[in-house]
Amino acid sequence: MKKQIMIIYIIACTMTLTAQQPGVSINEDGSMPNPSALLDIKSNKKGLLMPRMTKQERDSINNPAAGLMIYQTDDVLGFYYHSGTAWTPVHTGSTAPPPTVAIGDMVHGGIVFWVDPTDNTKGKVCAMTDQSIGAEWGCYSINVAGADALDNGLQNTLDILNEGCGLDNQTNSVAANICAAYRGGGYSDWFLPSKDELNQMYLNKATINATAIANGGSGFANSSYWSSTEYDFSNAWRQYFYNGSQGYYDKRQYSFYVRAVRAF
Repeated sequence: MKKQIMIIYIIACTMTLTAQQPGVSINEDGSMPNPSALLDIKSNKKGLLMPRMTKQERDSINNPAAGLMIYQTDDVLGFYYHSGTAWTPVHTGSTAPPPTVAIGDMVHGGIVFWVDPTDNTKGKVCAMTDQSIGAEWGCYSINVAGADALDNGLQNTLDILNEGCGLDNQTNSVAANICAAYRGGGYSDWFLPSKDELNQMYLNKATINATAIANGGSGFANSSYWSSTEYDFSNAWRQYFYNGSQGYYDKRQYSFYVRAVRAF
């Protein structure tokens, strides 16, 4: 009881909370709240600290109310409010451009392996770790319409998913499905890289490995990785990350590593 009285006394000595319908005032001078405010905070020594959380923690909030606000501590840092349908960044009065990125930066859920040559605020990232150390490509003896793009892994992956084929009817066990199911950084738009995207990852392997290892991830294995680019009805392209060689291999007979990517 004495402890409770002491706590109340300390609060009373350091801060005045004036509860007056319809507002509450938090200050050190005993002033009344502004009539237009439900909560009126006044101080020339301290600020208001919003709840701080990661993007993944933010996205796990159940049924966020429209207007709910938090401060995001990773990915694209800053204040966010929920519009009623989506989390939206709070923009300042300035129109500052988005930050530029470089190969090896850790942003948007992964590590940058390609930067758009026409806009260095956009690019593609790969996951921090492998999603599989031995997966089949799937869709054996099926010519997947559209999955032959050399530089568009997202479209290839969508075409593979739309085909609905897999390994012994277990579609979640093939390379494209493994990538599509990945949720690194809280994102849901990961895909199996195309032949050319995979090569960009190989060309920047040393830089990507250094960033991954320094941040709790893992480097690429000196082994083969599947691309999402199909060669024909029974073969797909892969790349050997020991020396960079590319070749097409049987979609069912071989199991290779898988590393998911996404664009931003």
